[in-house]
Amino acid sequence: MKMREQEYDQSQESRALWRLAAYIFGIVSASILMLSVNAGMVFGLAAVLESTFQNVPLIEQIIQYSIYVVPMLLLYLEWYAWDILVSARRRH
Repeated sequence: MKMREQEYDQSQESRALWRLAAYIFGIVSASILMLSVNAGMVFGLAAVLESTFQNVPLIEQIIQYSIYVVPMLLLYLEWYAWDILVSARRRH
């Protein structure tokens, strides 16, 4: 009887580990997808801003900085909004 309980516990642990791995893989995949979409939007916006504000000093450095920072900031805001929506849904 004891052996059967131990096998059942190992099976449950194995299933939980696979579910955790699938969850982490899903989160990473969604983050990569959102980050690539965000980067595409920022690249498009940067191209327009660079051509519009050619006379502004340091515009190239500002745009280069924004290309790296803004997509990550948008990713954080997207996950934050997702967390708020899920939390509000669970309360009701």
